[in-house]
Amino acid sequence: MSEIKYEVYTFDEPNIPYIITINQLGENYDKRETFLSWHENLEIIHILSGTANVISDGESITACTNETVIINTDTLHKIIAASNNLSYMSIVVENEFLSGIFHTDINSLWFNEHVPEEQLVSDIINRIINENKNKHLLYDSVIKSLIIELLVTLFRQHVTYRSVKESSNKMIRQKDTLINALIYIRENFTKDISIDELSSLSGLSRSHFCTSFKELTSMTAINYINTLRCKYAKSLLMTKKYTISEVSYMCGFNNISYFNKTFKKHYGITPSKLYESTDTIKNKYSFIKIENKFGQWPEKIDKPYYKSKVGTTFATWWTEPTSPTHEHWYAKNFNRLKPVEYDYYSCGDPEYLANVFERMKNIGIDFVLLDDNNPHWNDFGYIARNINICFETARSMKNNAPKLAILTGHPLIEGKMDVLQYSIDMYYYDYVSKFPETYYNWKDKPLLVLNVAREIDKIGSYYDDRFTIRYGTGLVRQQKFIKDLETEKQEFVMSILSQTGNWARVFDAPNPNPEIIGVNPGYSKVHSGIDGYYIPRENGKTYMNMWLEAIKSNREVILIGSYNIHPEETGWEAVKPIRKISTDNDDPCKDPFLYEKITEAYLALRYGFIEGFKYREESSTEVYLYCENKLVKHSSNDNDLVIVIPDGYFDWKSKH
Repeated sequence: MSEIKYEVYTFDEPNIPYIITINQLGENYDKRETFLSWHENLEIIHILSGTANVISDGESITACTNETVIINTDTLHKIIAASNNLSYMSIVVENEFLSGIFHTDINSLWFNEHVPEEQLVSDIINRIINENKNKHLLYDSVIKSLIIELLVTLFRQHVTYRSVKESSNKMIRQKDTLINALIYIRENFTKDISIDELSSLSGLSRSHFCTSFKELTSMTAINYINTLRCKYAKSLLMTKKYTISEVSYMCGFNNISYFNKTFKKHYGITPSKLYESTDTIKNKYSFIKIENKFGQWPEKIDKPYYKSKVGTTFATWWTEPTSPTHEHWYAKNFNRLKPVEYDYYSCGDPEYLANVFERMKNIGIDFVLLDDNNPHWNDFGYIARNINICFETARSMKNNAPKLAILTGHPLIEGKMDVLQYSIDMYYYDYVSKFPETYYNWKDKPLLVLNVAREIDKIGSYYDDRFTIRYGTGLVRQQKFIKDLETEKQEFVMSILSQTGNWARVFDAPNPNPEIIGVNPGYSKVHSGIDGYYIPRENGKTYMNMWLEAIKSNREVILIGSYNIHPEETGWEAVKPIRKISTDNDDPCKDPFLYEKITEAYLALRYGFIEGFKYREESSTEVYLYCENKLVKHSSNDNDLVIVIPDGYFDWKSKH
């Protein structure tokens, strides 16, 4: 029997679900053929030059230059050079990534193995080769998008289903016999697994199973299990969220000494050395207090005053000063504000994100809408990079960060439905599938908000069963353009808005619906000369009035228009001017933390009062200071922050 090699591919980088190699075979190279091997991943082989004979589950396929051979999952295969010089590219793709693309278990699909020369396939392959060779900024993300395009192209034309047939090939029969045991191992490798269990699943005696497994995979069943355990252990160690003993237990090793020995055998380094060499997030923002920033919070209780989920939009375009986009966003004629506590910041800085996300979670933000409306690949790819880092950071924080979702829509505004579909597929594969524990679900599905700006006719024009889709304009007042639509279209758009509301970025007009109500400190682009329309902040009065209305409405969602969209001055993050006030409607920012305080106060009202804050009911002039867990009548002046609360709230609180 020919030597058989079972290949286990490791995808160490979470955002790189592929392995690309360029290979040569033939008389002019060291070898003429590969080992007979198999693996659980889909592999795409594209012939760059020469001719190859590819043996796939016992069948021979001849492929020439610019032709493609697809090795389906769990297929025994080898490549033989049929010319003196054979050069081919191999792309091995991660299974979870594939399942996300095709919305099914990849093992249920069967690609036609031989793809004759096709110009579209060759063009995509050449672009992948160039990106992989040149390695420009975000080349890995570009390659990922090209691989999706390649797979979809192949899927549309070359997917079929073949019936199971009896094979006379001993190796193929062995593989088919052992496949249940292999699947069981993959799904349960962190648990105790006995050889008796595996032999029973295969319908073989213990000795026959061990012999067959070693013949087919070139490794023992125990070695295969340990390979999967070590791969998982490596990923856990690199997060630095667990001790080495915790990782050992989580991966199925009940003996830490055996774990250390096995891990070093696989990776040539001990778990402790890997742990020490992994960079950690150094908290350069440690001077910022995460909890009780402005006062002691009330104890959370089972029956809150209002039950609305609270979310906020979050800009992802901010970059560090060394990036080519930094000066654009901080140009004086475009933006007059910058954060107080960070001076500058990058939404691709895990340290900044970890602090912001932890703070949001502590004060009661349930979800964050990452604003990807610029769109995704703009700003030299920095927006795409930042969004990836947002998800990675939030996942590493587990329950200490709010859930994340995507706000997009630029392709829809431009009517580019093919680009929109491509983008939404990418969101599903890259974020929903990769970060299921981090992505925010609304109405039992991942939330996706499509912003149509003033293109009101685009509302309801896209549907995707994978998501809960909501529509929003830039400003709610842009709903006025509904009157310009034909009657039937008007009725259709209004039926959507009346049911699920306008998930806008600026809430400046009534938004009657049972689902969502929005709040924002204000709105102004007057300083940039872009728009003369503005919503004055009035030293927090506008924001408090919106919060008051939102709490009383008790809708399903309260959406804060923005945390950090400072060019439009809609954010509630603490900011300071980077230049002098130039117009009467510019917020002087006398108390940079004003809008953070107001946000905290109204989020805390789910449960009670914040120590040191002043309150009054909306129809009363009497002010109370919350001090030492009780309300005390107190004087106030025009400069004091007094949180206006719904009438009857004091009575509600006294009952708790």
